[in-house]
Amino acid sequence: MSSYIIDFIFSTTDINRIDLAVWDGNIASQNLANKLGFIQEGVERQARVKNDKFFDVYHYGLFREDWENLKNKNSIISTK
Repeated sequence: MSSYIIDFIFSTTDINRIDLAVWDGNIASQNLANKLGFIQEGVERQARVKNDKFFDVYHYGLFREDWENLKNKNSIISTK
């Protein structure tokens, strides 16, 4: 999910929160979530199974207010 999509969601809807669920080992998605301002809110331990191996699932959240604050601080997030 890019900053453009997040900005579109928050600017065209009344949604106040976006949730993400990322499997353990998906480092690229974890890094992107952090870069976009998502906060890790919890972990479901051994919540999913693939090829007889258990994986944790990390849950992230981003509130509209936090997104607006990040945009106003001219952080690395660009929506232009």
